[in-house]
Amino acid sequence: RLAIQIVVSGSPGEAISAPRYETNFESIQGLEDDDLVIGLKGETQSRAYLVKQLAMPGQSVVNDIIDGRRFVLTWNNINRTALAFASQASGLNLSFRTAGKSWKSDFLFQDKETESTWSQVMGICVDGQLQGSTLDALPSIVTTWRSWKKSCPTTELAVLDETVESTEPFTGKFSLANPRVNSIAVAFANGKFEIVDQKQLIDERVVNFKIGENRVVVFYDAAADEAHGFRSLVGSQEYTFDWRGTIFVEHGTETVWDTNTGQATDGSMAHAKLSPIILIETATELWTATRLK
Repeated sequence: RLAIQIVVSGSPGEAISAPRYETNFESIQGLEDDDLVIGLKGETQSRAYLVKQLAMPGQSVVNDIIDGRRFVLTWNNINRTALAFASQASGLNLSFRTAGKSWKSDFLFQDKETESTWSQVMGICVDGQLQGSTLDALPSIVTTWRSWKKSCPTTELAVLDETVESTEPFTGKFSLANPRVNSIAVAFANGKFEIVDQKQLIDERVVNFKIGENRVVVFYDAAADEAHGFRSLVGSQEYTFDWRGTIFVEHGTETVWDTNTGQATDGSMAHAKLSPIILIETATELWTATRLK
């Protein structure tokens, strides 16, 4: 159990539920290609959420559904961290809101059903009836609207507010070339984690490693300055990946892979697809503190 000192900074806040979805992007005034979005991909749906809307008061928690699965999207405006979680824990279907509490730079949110408090960076309940329960994290990425549209041409855009203008600058995109001071990149798979060697990833463009018993790969897209992580497994077979100057290739089969989608585009494994893993950037101090039990 974590011994943490929660600071009450206000009463439980608000959340967005069932936002409006838009596919006619030209109709949205103030939407720019360089805007940061948080993207989620389901089996049949993909959706983006504007960071500058999530950063507005009362909009940092979104309760939503994708491919019939209920989830909550959370945005930490201090630490610039986005995480999505399935909205079930301890056999309960939950809905969430901001907690009006804080701990270091961690974003805390609260479920409405039991009023228990949850840590974003750990995905664990830290106070209340459900203390010790965990939420399953879902893969998401912070990227530009331009990059997201290119990788997911059939995407929807979740409109949280009819006003998308913002005067506050946002520099929270996961960046390996220009990482934030005192930050680390962390990869998760099946409830376990490993810190990613950012220098190695930039130099080699691809890193193959294990998280527990799970073999994973993280690709670095230098043009977009984005990292994408996947399980290195197709069926029951594990694979290893290389960077060949202009393309990412599976070492044994010479199959070419799209690192945005995790899908093979050419070669004997064409159309095979890798399962994404969670990849976040977070403050070193916060990460260290959450691991102390």
